[in-house]
Amino acid sequence: MAAAPRYEPAPGFSEAPRYDPPAYIPPAPAGASYRGYPIPADLAASQCGQLWYMRNLIFDQAGYCFRTAKARRYFSNAGCTGASPRGADAAEVSRIQSLERQNGC
Repeated sequence: MAAAPRYEPAPGFSEAPRYDPPAYIPPAPAGASYRGYPIPADLAASQCGQLWYMRNLIFDQAGYCFRTAKARRYFSNAGCTGASPRGADAAEVSRIQSLERQNGC
């Protein structure tokens, strides 16, 4: 049985290469966001605008078909099913509506 060949490092390369990746720095958020979606700047300027967007984002993700011009400006009705939020999302909508009332929105 023949001995396994022994490989020597190439001339000038006595050490294995080191990989030293840079530290990961996550990007800073550009502004207000909710569930990973940025809140449009004109709505983010006020508490009521933020709450309105948060509530309607949940409806949009559930498949709700918007009727008001304001909602259609921010959310697409493409692929809407007419569904409303259910379960934990419905509870979150109720919580946001309560905050809207507390803030006089």
